[in-house]
Amino acid sequence: MKQITIFAMVLSLTILSGCMSASQHRDAVQDDTGQKLTVGVVQKEIKVGMSGAGVLGVLGSPNIVSTDDQRREVWVYDKIATDYVYS
Repeated sequence: MKQITIFAMVLSLTILSGCMSASQHRDAVQDDTGQKLTVGVVQKEIKVGMSGAGVLGVLGSPNIVSTDDQRREVWVYDKIATDYVYS
């Protein structure tokens, strides 16, 4: 009987030690290493006549690359972020 109680306690501690709150889980898996793409960043960093390599260095790769009516290359940065946290 004593062994069953000890086993149950060890099992309970093992299971509970792996638990964390939803906010702790979000912080653990959230990727904040990259720079956030905001209007302020674009207005501050991107200038008229800037090279494509310069834009890539600031904003990263575009989501969509297309050509307009005048055969100019158009880069679209369509960033959508959604956070879901479950507990």
